[in-house]
Amino acid sequence: MSRDDSINIFKEMHLPPILKTYLDYTKGNETPTLFHLWIGISVLAGACERRIWIDTGFFKTGLNFYIILVSPPGICGKNTAFGMGYKLLKRANFNIVRDAITKEKIIVEMEDNRKVFNPENTGKIFQHSSITLVEEELNILTTSGQEMIKFLTSIYDTTDTYYYKTKHSGQYEIINPFLNLGGAAVPSWFSSDVANDVGNMGFLARSIVVFENEPRGIHPIPYMPPEQKALADVILSKLDKIGTMFGTITFDREAQDYFETWYKEHPIDVTEDYRILGYLVRKRRIHIWKLAALFAVANDRYIIKKEDIIGAIELLDYTEKKLRLAFSTIGGNKTAYLTNRVITYIHNEGGKVPLEKVVRKFYDEPSMTRQEFKDVIDTITEMHIARLSISGNDRYLELMVKDLDTIDKYLV
Repeated sequence: MSRDDSINIFKEMHLPPILKTYLDYTKGNETPTLFHLWIGISVLAGACERRIWIDTGFFKTGLNFYIILVSPPGICGKNTAFGMGYKLLKRANFNIVRDAITKEKIIVEMEDNRKVFNPENTGKIFQHSSITLVEEELNILTTSGQEMIKFLTSIYDTTDTYYYKTKHSGQYEIINPFLNLGGAAVPSWFSSDVANDVGNMGFLARSIVVFENEPRGIHPIPYMPPEQKALADVILSKLDKIGTMFGTITFDREAQDYFETWYKEHPIDVTEDYRILGYLVRKRRIHIWKLAALFAVANDRYIIKKEDIIGAIELLDYTEKKLRLAFSTIGGNKTAYLTNRVITYIHNEGGKVPLEKVVRKFYDEPSMTRQEFKDVIDTITEMHIARLSISGNDRYLELMVKDLDTIDKYLV
């Protein structure tokens, strides 16, 4: 399957129709489908604002997400994903904030963007301070000091009023805050020092890290035909609809039973990489709940159904595989990352490639030493992922395991 065909993977998942429409709207460029999909989710979340929430009785949470796109610099078109998605959210008159790189600036923006919503047939008003923060250089935001990380971690879960006192400007009261974050970073952002700082404070556990390391297809001159442009109106109509919704999202009995069974069957492995452990703990409950609730809203429902839970698990599981690869690139298992690159190349070339061609492709790459290349070849042959074969005077590397998802289980 070519990278251009990757959209089909997601169309087979239990995703809301509007997200599948969004994937059609964003096709035809080299930005990976997974990036577009998660920004589409961020856009839907931005339209929910603080007006929609989950309330279990023990805690209450909004449908905001911290979504971080990670790829090597200049390769995967993160800005394209941001531009296509957040432009629609802005056109639908939801609050977009860019380049607010200090805690104080974000707080001021939330205060200045306070809204008053009148729920139908209640005779009441609901005040909230909801923004979607777009940071295309997330490292600038997260390295501006521990106070910023503490703030981002704290405001994520705040559902009533957030108080902030300044030295000179008095006190800010952020009523019903809602911070929805779309950020971008490069793999070096996951260096050990950064991972320790942001991980220990809970920021990474609250984030969905979406990793890709190669573009989608080849599109020298990306072109959007009129019928594809027209899909923007469908998406805007959905955002307008979400903008009228208000209240609590709950589970139906079938969805609750399905989730409880899944939860018991998927315990956390405490030996996991410390950088991913907090995320996995939250994924088992909070991330799945929030994503399933968002899928329900996208289907014009206040009730989470079994299909929403299934879709949330499918997408988070798929994204998690990529997340593990992101962590292995810096301060982790580099051999796994390099091995994945070589295997993906062989797979995309039809599953069987002359060894000489593989050598020319990778042997002298700056990112892979000659010893590392030899280690990769040893790894994939000893694990029976691929084999060396001879045909005539040529030697070949041939995959023995055809399913890349199966291969991933060996490598991370």
